Amino acid sequence: MSYFGTRFLSAPDDLEDDGVVSPDGRYFVKVTHRGVLPGGFTEGTLWLFETAAVLRAIHDPKLAVPAPLPLLRMEAAVNGGLGLMVLDAGNAISSPRWSPDSRSLMFLGRNGHSNHQLFTADLETHAVHPLTPPDQDVLAYSGSGAEIVYLAAADADLQAQQAWVSAGPGIPEIVAGTDTPLMPLLYPHFRGNAFGDPQQVGLWRVQAGLPAPVIDPATGEPVRLTIHYPALAAAISPDAGHVVTVAEVAGSVTESNSTSEPTRKKALEYTLIDLHSGRRESLARVSAQRTGQLFIAWSADGSQIALTEVAITGTNDSNGMHGATDAANASPLCDVAVARFGAADITCALRPDPKFGVPGRKVPTSAAEISRIDWMSGGQGIRARYKAHKESAYADRIVRRHGSAWSVTSEIAGLRRVVELTVSEGLNDPPKLVVTDPATHRSRAIFDPNPQFGAIALGRVRVYRWKDPHGWEDEGGLALPPDFNPARRYPLVIQTHGFNAIQFFRAGYSDTANAGRALAGRDIVVLQVHEPTSPGESIPSEGTEFGVDVYLAAVDQLAAEGVIDPDRVGISGYSYSGWLVANAITHAPGRFAAAEIANSDPITLTGYNEYVGTPQAAIVTENYVGARPYGDGLKTWMERAPSFNTDKITAPVLFQPADPWHLLSSWDMYAALRDQGKPVELQYIRTGEHNIRKPLQVLAHEEMLVDWFDFWLNGHEDPAPAKATQYDRWRHLRDLRQSK
Repeated sequence: MSYFGTRFLSAPDDLEDDGVVSPDGRYFVKVTHRGVLPGGFTEGTLWLFETAAVLRAIHDPKLAVPAPLPLLRMEAAVNGGLGLMVLDAGNAISSPRWSPDSRSLMFLGRNGHSNHQLFTADLETHAVHPLTPPDQDVLAYSGSGAEIVYLAAADADLQAQQAWVSAGPGIPEIVAGTDTPLMPLLYPHFRGNAFGDPQQVGLWRVQAGLPAPVIDPATGEPVRLTIHYPALAAAISPDAGHVVTVAEVAGSVTESNSTSEPTRKKALEYTLIDLHSGRRESLARVSAQRTGQLFIAWSADGSQIALTEVAITGTNDSNGMHGATDAANASPLCDVAVARFGAADITCALRPDPKFGVPGRKVPTSAAEISRIDWMSGGQGIRARYKAHKESAYADRIVRRHGSAWSVTSEIAGLRRVVELTVSEGLNDPPKLVVTDPATHRSRAIFDPNPQFGAIALGRVRVYRWKDPHGWEDEGGLALPPDFNPARRYPLVIQTHGFNAIQFFRAGYSDTANAGRALAGRDIVVLQVHEPTSPGESIPSEGTEFGVDVYLAAVDQLAAEGVIDPDRVGISGYSYSGWLVANAITHAPGRFAAAEIANSDPITLTGYNEYVGTPQAAIVTENYVGARPYGDGLKTWMERAPSFNTDKITAPVLFQPADPWHLLSSWDMYAALRDQGKPVELQYIRTGEHNIRKPLQVLAHEEMLVDWFDFWLNGHEDPAPAKATQYDRWRHLRDLRQSK
C-alpha cells in the first residue's frame, strides 16, 4: 500500500509540508511512500503535478485528470529506531521545499542509508544532487536564496550498526557498572526509544554548494546545540545572517514523572544565532505543554519572528484571550508569539481558544496541532493553520496587528492559494489526493496511489460501540471477512492499542501485533479496540478496568448478536497493550483461545530489573503493580504481575520480540510457559524496532501472526512447503495441550 506524506509513529501523517506549490504557481508536489517486496525497502516518490492542467480537470469533468510525473524516487530499508528517528518510520523522502525561482526543489532523503541527506532536484533535467555528506544525519534545514543552514546529528548508519554490539572497538573491556542500567551495560550504544532524550547536533551551513560548520569564535569550535524530538525547527533570516532554532536551556528542569525516581528534563527555548559571529541570544521559552512540532517564520523584511507554542508572561498578552497556564514556566500558553528582531520584546499574538475547532471534526485546538504558520504580505498578519490529530482536516486562525496589539480576524488577504490539497480516505476507502480550487471551491480526486485495491475483495469495516461494566461507551473498528455470512459465527481476534475511525483500515494501529484485513481474509472477524483512558493517574487496576473488562464486554456483545463464536477468541497486543493482553489471559483464561504479545514487557521481574536505575522502574512500581518486588511487595507482584501467574494461562501464546531489549523483557513469561509444557511460540527479529518498519520484517511478523490465529481459531494450515516445520511444531503443541 502507498500512503501519502510521511509516517509518524504508527500512522501515516499527511503533513502539509509535503504538498508544496511552487512560488510561480505552475506546479505542486506530493510525496508517497510504500513498502516494496521482495526487495524489502521503503520507496519514497516525489510526484510533480502541473497546476493549470489539474485546474482544467477540476472544472471540466469530461477531461481526464493528467497523471503526475514521478520526479524522483529514493529507497531505504530503515526501521528508524535510534535516537530521534524512532517516530519517523524510515521515510525515504520528507520536507520538500521549492527554490525561489521555482526551478528546483530541496528535500531530505534517505538514499540507501539511515541518515537523512539534504538533496536538490532540478525540475528540468530531473538531476538529483546531494548538498550534505552521507555520514551526517540532517534533522532540520532552512534556506534563504543560495544560503542554507541545517542541524546535523551523529551518523545514524553507524549508530544502527553498533546498536546491538556488546564488545569491540571503542567499548571498554572493564567498566564500573554500578550506576548503569542493564541494557546500556550489555549494549553500550543502546538508546531504546530515545525520541524524548536530548540529542547533540551541530549547526552547519551550505555556501556555494559546500557544507561547513558554523564556528563559535569564542571557542573556535563548531556551534553545538542540545535539542529534543519533536521540537525540531530552524529558520534562516531573509538576509541569511541569522538563524532561529530550538535548544535546551542549560541548568533548567521542567518536569518530574515520579517522586521516587524523577525524570529531569531541561526546558527548551527559541535561540537566535548570528551566523557570522556565532553569538547566541534567547528569544523565548518553549511551552512545557507543547503538543507537537514547533514552527518558526521570519517576516519578509526580517524585522519580526513568529514562534509557536511559547510560554509567555501575561503582561505581553495583546489579544485579550484567556489560555491555560504553563505550570512549568509559570506563564500562560501562547499558540503564536511574535519577537521583534534586535529588540528584547515578544508579544503573544494568538492564544488557544477552546471554542475554535476543525470544521466537521468537533476537534478543538486543544486536540489539534499547528501544522504551519505564514506571514501575510506587509508583515501585519499571520495565519496559523491547525491540523486535526491524525486527520487531513485543517482550519485557519488569522491574526492582524493593530499598532502594538494583535487581534483575530477572518481576513485572509495575501494568503490566497492557487490550489488546496487534502487526502480523502475512510475505513473502507483507501487514500486519494483531492485538489480544491480556492476561487470556486470545486474539488476533484486527482490521484489514486493504490489502483490495485480495486481488484481485491477487502471486506467491510465499521465503527462498533459497546458498554463495559464501568459504564463507559467503548469504540472500535469491526472488520468482517470479504464473504461475511450473517448466519455463521466467526472466530474473533481483538487487536489492541487504539483505533482511528476516519483512516483507511489496513493492518490496524500499527504494523506490530496487527494484521487487520489479512486476518479477515482468513475468515476471522477483527475488532480494533480504542481502549478508554484513565481519568486521573495511572493505577494498577487499569489493566483490568481499561483492558480485560473492555475486551470481555465486546466479546459478550458480539456473541449475543450472533456474529462471533465466544469459544474462539484471540487477542494481540504490544507495548503498553502487551500488559493488557497478559492481564486478560491470566484474569480470564477461559475466555481466550489464542494470544500474541509483541515488543512488550508484560510486567516481568526481568523487565523490572532492566529498568532499575531508570525512571521506568518507578512507573512500573506505581502504575502497573503498585509495589517494589521485595518483602510484602513481592506478594503484591505475585498477585498482580502476569509473569507470576502463568499457571493460570490456557491460551496458546505467540511472543514476537523484535530486538534484544524486548526479548529479555518477555523472557520470564515465555520461559515459564515453556517450562510448564504449555503451547508457546517465539519469533525473534534481532534488528527490528518497537514499531516494525522494514517491509521484510513486517511481512514475516504479520504472516506469523495470521498463521498463528488461523491455526488455533480455525484449525487451518498454510500448505506452503516453507512452513512445514512451523506446523509440525504447532501440531505438537496442540497434541500436548489436548493430552493434559
